Amino acid sequence: MKKIFILITVSFASIASFAQAVAYSDPAQAYVKLLLDKDASTFSRIDGFKVIGTCYLFGEKNTGSVFAKEGKAINISLSYNTYNQQVEVYSEGQEKPIYKDWQTIDSFFLKSTHASSDYKQELQFVNAKLIGSQEKGFMQIVYTGLKFTLLKKYKSELGYSSTNYIQSDLRQFDLNYDYFYLNNQTKAVTKLRKNSSSIRKEFKFIKDIDTLVNDDVFTTNQEAALVQLFVVLNN
Repeated sequence: MKKIFILITVSFASIASFAQAVAYSDPAQAYVKLLLDKDASTFSRIDGFKVIGTCYLFGEKNTGSVFAKEGKAINISLSYNTYNQQVEVYSEGQEKPIYKDWQTIDSFFLKSTHASSDYKQELQFVNAKLIGSQEKGFMQIVYTGLKFTLLKKYKSELGYSSTNYIQSDLRQFDLNYDYFYLNNQTKAVTKLRKNSSSIRKEFKFIKDIDTLVNDDVFTTNQEAALVQLFVVLNN
């Protein structure tokens, strides 16, 4: 547990780096869309459906490190399956991964190594249960402060294909995400609604909340606006 809280104190959020993401959209969602646009012929089978796209965050075999009670693995290849919340770890010289259930891993780091992804920031994920959340799986630590921590949870779901309506058994992976925040004093984890009015209501005690979270800024670059808000929250 001590290891986890040491990891949480490190913030990898950066407004500048996020502003460079493709069209101010979530970079992981942009990567999924790029794959669907580039090649819709490759599919996997889930529950009788042919599913196109990828459930892996920034694709398979990225660079990262994994921390668990049984030990740690540094600078290895790993894949984060956002559909079933598994982490797949590749040992040196082995083609097939070792599948790790989300409940067996405390935290991990991931950095996209794929040429088709322009987003190269290292992301840190922590097991949701270790920070008191009832969510299953992992949460990305977007910003950390002494008072509040901004979190993000990715989840892939099966959606209808946006390009092929003829095949009734065809689906695609839709990558979605939600924001949460951890009150570091009370240890309460709260889910944030992704609209500016709800954010303003949640943090109405901030004097300049209307300036920090206005409709234009929040719509243009939601995550950058949230990061700036949490900078103020932690002052």
